[in-house]
Amino acid sequence: MGVVGIGGAAACACGIGAATSPGFRRSCQFWGAVAPFVLEHNQIKLRARIEGCDAQELERRLSEFHQRTATQAVAVILRLGGIYVKIGQFASTMGNGILQDAYITALRPLQDGVPPRPLSEVSAIIEASVGLPMADLFESFDELPVGAASIAQVHRARLAGSGEVHMNSHPYV
Repeated sequence: MGVVGIGGAAACACGIGAATSPGFRRSCQFWGAVAPFVLEHNQIKLRARIEGCDAQELERRLSEFHQRTATQAVAVILRLGGIYVKIGQFASTMGNGILQDAYITALRPLQDGVPPRPLSEVSAIIEASVGLPMADLFESFDELPVGAASIAQVHRARLAGSGEVHMNSHPYV
């Protein structure tokens, strides 16, 4: 089984818990995405040892790995959102020695903002929480958020038969 296959197997192993708990499902998704990184990192070190590589060659291989996986790690964090973005924001402030520079650089944009979630996702969150379609709730709902952050995003809206409101939406809040 390849490295990717192991990550997929880890994600599948979480099936029962994932069906009942969003937090457990997100944890399984996280570890299913991270496990291949860890395995590949260890594989690079083992292969270098078997091939008798010097320290400089091992460092070159690991640096290439970190450059490639740093952006993938940020993509996982953004997909999972919430606490994972908060952890990414915190990790981006750490100095070298704890995290490689490639990860710190890739995570740094999380400090200034997070890309907004699409309106279809926001609509699904609101409709699931109140049990009514958006059309029944709002006269208008701005597609672009006023702001987006790790925990939620805010949209300007007008309630049906009422005044302007600012809607805060996040699936885990």
